[in-house]
Amino acid sequence: MPVDGTVHLIYGILEKPAASLQAINVSALLRKGLQRVQLLKPKIRVPPLPGDLKTMEIRVPDVTIPHQETTYWCYMIELPDGFEKHHIVMIKENPLCRGPRWGLPAWLPNW
Repeated sequence: MPVDGTVHLIYGILEKPAASLQAINVSALLRKGLQRVQLLKPKIRVPPLPGDLKTMEIRVPDVTIPHQETTYWCYMIELPDGFEKHHIVMIKENPLCRGPRWGLPAWLPNW
């Protein structure tokens, strides 16, 4: 079982770029492997944000995160009027969604 915050990095080196993930022939990789890494969480202070910054809160519907090490999940929303062009400058996790009551796997990094 991985240490809390450890990420399993799976890598492969190709001879030339692939057109898509489906085009990769895993047996033809020059080198491949798995490395457990701890992603760095820099201790930097949040810079002042512009005064005209638009913010929005996005809440996803009830989601059950499987208790397994690899989970891919995507949630799409339509942005409200006034957000035609967007650039994300900060994401803040809702601390209410953490803890044993929520059943989040121990391997999920806590940003």
